[in-house]
Amino acid sequence: MIGERAAQASISGFVAEADDTHVIIHDVGTRAHPGDLLAFQESFSPSFAAIFLEDGMSDQNFWHPSDKTPLPESQRENASFPQCLDYNSESFQLRTCAAGTRVTPAVASRSNSLEHKRYALTVSGSLVKELVDIFFDRVSGFLPILHRPRFYARHFPSLRASTGVQGLSLETALILNGMMSLAARFSNSAHFMGTVPTRRGETFAKEAQSIYADATRLQGEEFSPTLEYLQGCILLAFYHNTNASNSFGWTLTGVCTRLAYDLEIDLVDEDICDQGDPFAAQADAAEDWVLREDLRRAWWSVWELDTFASTVARRPYTIDRTKMYVLLPVSDECWFNEQPLDSAPMGATPSTAWRSLQGSPNQDERAWFLVANFLMSLAYDLKATKVVSQQAKTEMESALDCFSLSLPTQFRTTPCSFVFSDSTFARSNWVITTKIILQSARTYQALTVCVSEGSTPSPSASPISVHPTAEDQQVACQKCVQHAKDVLRAMKVWSPDYIAFSSPFIVCSLVGPAAMHILQACTEEPTAALSRLDRDIVYLGISQFARYWGLGALMQDSTGFPSQGPAKVLTVLPAISDLTSEAPVK
Repeated sequence: MIGERAAQASISGFVAEADDTHVIIHDVGTRAHPGDLLAFQESFSPSFAAIFLEDGMSDQNFWHPSDKTPLPESQRENASFPQCLDYNSESFQLRTCAAGTRVTPAVASRSNSLEHKRYALTVSGSLVKELVDIFFDRVSGFLPILHRPRFYARHFPSLRASTGVQGLSLETALILNGMMSLAARFSNSAHFMGTVPTRRGETFAKEAQSIYADATRLQGEEFSPTLEYLQGCILLAFYHNTNASNSFGWTLTGVCTRLAYDLEIDLVDEDICDQGDPFAAQADAAEDWVLREDLRRAWWSVWELDTFASTVARRPYTIDRTKMYVLLPVSDECWFNEQPLDSAPMGATPSTAWRSLQGSPNQDERAWFLVANFLMSLAYDLKATKVVSQQAKTEMESALDCFSLSLPTQFRTTPCSFVFSDSTFARSNWVITTKIILQSARTYQALTVCVSEGSTPSPSASPISVHPTAEDQQVACQKCVQHAKDVLRAMKVWSPDYIAFSSPFIVCSLVGPAAMHILQACTEEPTAALSRLDRDIVYLGISQFARYWGLGALMQDSTGFPSQGPAKVLTVLPAISDLTSEAPVK
């Protein structure tokens, strides 16, 4: 079941569009030239979409599916990993039916046709264990789709560190290779000596892509996708989208969304949402609740992929955001400890989205981030609309203000109260990225131009040109400067040791409309030196992503830092637009 595609693609706070107009954005206290705002709101690069689909890197970075030779019969008996959770088991189906969870035969079954083919990993069992540990310690914080205690219980009791890992099912091999492709960049193992962090996962991604190709060839009568298979595809899609290597990530993201619809994960909480009161007691046994949370987390990770990939490519979303019957995810602590906690669905409009978690027992930082991300995509959709009423713009502004004021106390980013540690960094990263995304949303809202009252044309009329007044331009420019300074304030409390462990997608927001580097002060102004230092803070934050993530490296190249030198002042936005247009994001 595939949802209706949204009519207009949006940038969810990542990178905006552009033409060749020139604009100078002055610092606070300087006066904007007439017409600056109109040029500014049209000035972001349009070429990310073309690059996304043109395979910006060389062919050697795009792996074509290779044939896998099945293991000899004698080796199939030496499987080091047991089968993953059997979604075809009678107990699973009874539990999910009792809980009211929508589980289709596609979710609950796995085909026996692939039982004859087993897979072996290309590295030792000890390195597999190390990389899986790193995945849960460093990557799972922003990609929390796997239940850590259950994963270890299922997969590692019989692991022999001295031997290779053999006899794996397609789904298990896909998941493990996907995990290792993302985790290898953070490994200190001698196995990766001489390989830069951004390329350490290539071999595992190649293996995962080959396994994915096997499944693609067999889908239909021979192979029915399962939740495990979807999880493996999600991991591989995250690798390609964060590596920014080619259009395969775009294609695979679409596959993930359609798999989620085929498995009816979009309806996993339909029974709860249909109650009318989303905060009514959601009585599930612990086991049933954990299984639902598995599905919810898969859905929201697919949703994040769709938001990023579709908007960067400037194409319609695959997910119908008005028809998502899925509660927002709760904390890892509750999930891992199997402690059920009620949650809430995402509202579909600005005025309902900001209220999504109001009164909910679920106050998890990632849930708040997802709401902020959705609001920001709505703000860009509004900005990209040709005819916008003042009422719609005001509603968006009010919704963003309400969301900001309703954030829990843990979202206060004051240096004295903000602490990073190995046990808290994931929560802290969600707090900071929520603040950054929120400022991107506010920037888009400030740049939205409205039609005059009474001048809205009929649907059949030709599009009209809308020009802001000089006063509107000045006000909006000042707001954009303030929003960028709010991004800087959040970055100043961000520990450099943990920046790279947050969602790599956020680096695009630092090159986007709320990034400090777009705020240019004249060199003769006394604040120019401070402005350069502030931009350097953002540049150095981007460099933390660039050290480990291909997407971060591309964004670093787009800013020209450090090759331009930290003291060089970029006086016109097209200089940045031209640079970003050359970065092969996709």
